[in-house]
Amino acid sequence: MFQDREYQTYAVNQLFRYFLDNTGNPLVLMPTGTGKSVVIARFILEVLLKWASQKIIVCAHVKELIEQNSQKLRSMWPNAPIGINSAELGSRDFIQSAVFASIQSVFKSAKDFGCVNLLIIDEAHMVSPEDKSRYQRFIKELLQINPNLKVIGFTATGWRTKGGHLVDEKESLFTDVCVDMTTIDAFNWFFNQGYLCRLTPKRTQLEYDLTGVRKLGDDYNQKDLIECVDKNELTEALIRESISKGEDRNHWLGFFSGVNHAIVAAEILNDYGIPTVAIHSDLKSKQRDDYIDDWKRGKYKCATNNNILTTGIDFPGIDLILMGRPTLSSNLWVQMLGRGTRCVYAPGFDLTTTQGRLEAISAGPKQDCLVLDFSANTRNLGPINDPKIPTKGKKGPKVGAPVKECLCCDTYNHISAKNCIKCNEEFTFEIKFGAEASGLDIIKADLPQVDILEVTHVTYRMHEKEGSPPSIKITYYCGVLTINEFVFPEANSQWAAKKFAQWWSGCGHTGPLPNSVEVFLDVAENLTTPTHLRVWVNAKYPSIMAKCFDGTAFGTQSADKTKAQVKPIAYKPDANLAPAYVAPPIEGFDDDIPF
Repeated sequence: MFQDREYQTYAVNQLFRYFLDNTGNPLVLMPTGTGKSVVIARFILEVLLKWASQKIIVCAHVKELIEQNSQKLRSMWPNAPIGINSAELGSRDFIQSAVFASIQSVFKSAKDFGCVNLLIIDEAHMVSPEDKSRYQRFIKELLQINPNLKVIGFTATGWRTKGGHLVDEKESLFTDVCVDMTTIDAFNWFFNQGYLCRLTPKRTQLEYDLTGVRKLGDDYNQKDLIECVDKNELTEALIRESISKGEDRNHWLGFFSGVNHAIVAAEILNDYGIPTVAIHSDLKSKQRDDYIDDWKRGKYKCATNNNILTTGIDFPGIDLILMGRPTLSSNLWVQMLGRGTRCVYAPGFDLTTTQGRLEAISAGPKQDCLVLDFSANTRNLGPINDPKIPTKGKKGPKVGAPVKECLCCDTYNHISAKNCIKCNEEFTFEIKFGAEASGLDIIKADLPQVDILEVTHVTYRMHEKEGSPPSIKITYYCGVLTINEFVFPEANSQWAAKKFAQWWSGCGHTGPLPNSVEVFLDVAENLTTPTHLRVWVNAKYPSIMAKCFDGTAFGTQSADKTKAQVKPIAYKPDANLAPAYVAPPIEGFDDDIPF
């Protein structure tokens, strides 16, 4: 038997209580991963069991939500009078008591439904205030048939980037917030209770420079943005850094700017040995579905996308998000982050208790979801539990998002955090990032900055320069950095010949000294390669000062190694944070409630 969680029962009760005392159209705000589909299904079940004559439509903008919502009601009530109206799903039902519909399929067909009592909109932030929009046209025709129609909205983001909160809009469709579980305290309650998985947003070495990218509407001009970020060398650097920081993660999701950007990122990931599929709008629906299923089953480690996997994807296994898509929309930002907040529970634990859920998360394959934010969205827009929500008509100085960076592990934390969410390091000072945030610039000093870098792989290529004999260009890949070194098997000077001989013996090679580039490349795959380099990194051309071949990193550990050994901590409930919701059981309601 399906068992609601206490906060889901609370949300259903609050909806009924709202309609006992109010005549408006309420909003229910619930974070991604907390089970909006359960609340929708339970509410419909209670309505139809008590008032069987009611007609309900549940609308969404993507077929995945239509499937999830209808399946959830079917799991609770196998004989429920359910219909599907979606061209993509191959069904055009108008007559059942509860019809789950695609707005694209029904916005011109409102009259075919007859008298509708309740319209439930999933992802209600997608309802445009424009009179000619699909939702507005559909609702206007439904109201002509039944002026007493009630509209209920569900969303994790109850605002628009340009227009402010949904209930504050002029002539807003939604009149009240009936349930709000998206406050900071509520979000933290979900984390502490083991209902949501924490996100760990990391500052990255690579960060897009968006100078010159114009704005269009409430986001970046997409043409400008694509020209700025869709560059192969940037994408390859992003991939290298992602591999160095997230190679131990199991299921990756990459957000990129444009179809080509997503495709190229997938190609580079595949070249680097990360099985990846690009999911984008140019694919046919069935092919896209097959790719998503293959990704969920583990055939692909990573899925890249542009604007396809932002909503409607229920895949708890996602434990790494590559954020290669800058945005000005805190709404879109929170929706993308929400893909990583679902929990994966190890079997054998009591999931009806807080202790059991937290232990199941700690014992499972996903203790958190790492967010590699190459787009500076965290600094500009805030964390998922406290995003920058715009206020309509309010102008003034730009205020930075409420985050600070842990100097030990590069993790972004809420400004109020006393300890880092990742490494538990205590904050002794706060760094507030504003829009100008010049403090984030890398400061170049006159003194040598020497770092120990871990080598992930090495390539050897012939290098030719006019007037000189061919040489070998050796490239050491060290996370996001590449360090180049040149050697001359065909040296035409005593200095170059001696340097090559020293390089050969210094690397532990005991075979004959190659006397040509071709001979060198023939034996290159058998050469011993260093595990670490000591590099003068702030020189004009970063230079190698020493090589380590035994993995000891010169008898110490590199910074990257130290970070990699930080173990995920088991998150325990905060004793000072009382449960946010104490839910009564489903109650009987007056017969005159409809609606």
